[in-house]
Amino acid sequence: VTSSAAGEFDLVMPPGGWVPRNPTQQLSWYTKYTANRNGARIGMDLTAVVKGNARLNVAGREIDTIRINYEGYTDRIGSTLSSGGQSGRYRAEVWYAPELGRPVRFEMMTRGGTGAGSFVISEALELISIR
Repeated sequence: VTSSAAGEFDLVMPPGGWVPRNPTQQLSWYTKYTANRNGARIGMDLTAVVKGNARLNVAGREIDTIRINYEGYTDRIGSTLSSGGQSGRYRAEVWYAPELGRPVRFEMMTRGGTGAGSFVISEALELISIR
């Protein structure tokens, strides 16, 4: 994938995805990586914690999910090394539906940097159809 059709969900997805293979067997984990997309480098330094189960209405259907919180930092480096970088706190929540084998909701918030390089990103992505 060379573009982020689903915003931050695609743009800074950890290697292997937002949810480990067996999320109920691993209650927390740490990940540090760099995403290279659209000429920008984005550093991510995150700790994930499984927060429990939640029942969500997805496409008019009640679905059991596992809620995972991510917290840490992001470095928005820019298109070249000479352009400098801006850092900020990063928070995201992922609701994963084992029945569907995929995340069904993703919310995130980050803000950081100073001056012209400051950024505020707040997004939510939700599955609205099951086929």
